Amino acid sequence: MSKADLIRWSGMSLLAAGILVAIGALMHPDESVEGAMALPSWGTAHMILVLSLILVVFGLTGLYGRLAGSGMLSLVGYVLAVASSLMFLGITFVEAWIAPAVVASGPEGAALMAMDGPIMSGQLGMVLMAAALAYAVGWLLLGVAVWQDGGLPKWAGLLLIAGGLLMPFSPPLPQIAFQLGAVLLGAAAVWLGWTMWSTGGASA
Repeated sequence: MSKADLIRWSGMSLLAAGILVAIGALMHPDESVEGAMALPSWGTAHMILVLSLILVVFGLTGLYGRLAGSGMLSLVGYVLAVASSLMFLGITFVEAWIAPAVVASGPEGAALMAMDGPIMSGQLGMVLMAAALAYAVGWLLLGVAVWQDGGLPKWAGLLLIAGGLLMPFSPPLPQIAFQLGAVLLGAAAVWLGWTMWSTGGASA
């Protein structure tokens, strides 16, 4: 497969990831509401988000290939965005298929999975905060690289920055921050993905 074809198909993966992350976020119940994990929409939303996180890793690979000329900026952004996405993939998988079953087992299970419970308030909570910071910085750097590239839609870079800064910090930010961030990030991914599909390795 040529580099141009790799970028094109990665662009399609990025486009699909952008659509799915927006849908999954908009379906996501408010975590501050008691019993949110027991709602049917909880599992469905997280299954969609799992798929979006898988696709975005492939999409980011093509985006980095398209931005390779920007040097360390895009490289560090790519590494941070991929690493944090894989970390979120793990926890989102648990939230999709395991957490609802634990919550349904009774009050003890619900207390175990609560945001202030022993799991989230322990080392996992610290890991997720580190992942959130890496996610925000990674998309920030990629957004700057897109803005400076000259061959990709520069305003998509600003959407990447805004979405990447909002999405990973809810909670503690309210649910609307997560949803707005996902829509902005998703819109940027669709825009960039379509550009990559249309132009391959060439400038838009």
